[in-house]
Amino acid sequence: MIAQDVMGEIKDKRLLNAREICVYTGLGRTQARQFMDQIGATRKFGGRVLFDKTVIDAALDKMGE
Repeated sequence: MIAQDVMGEIKDKRLLNAREICVYTGLGRTQARQFMDQIGATRKFGGRVLFDKTVIDAALDKMGE
């Protein structure tokens, strides 16, 4: 697997990769992936898995209530 740099600003993206999710949430890779699956933020495009930031933001906002 080729190492991937985080390109662009996370705030400007809607779909994030696994590394960006870890930076965005402050969670480790395993916990972040489990949380993404739990809240329904996982989006699959062929063999690529990305995560929907709008779903993540809504879930985090709801947790704060």
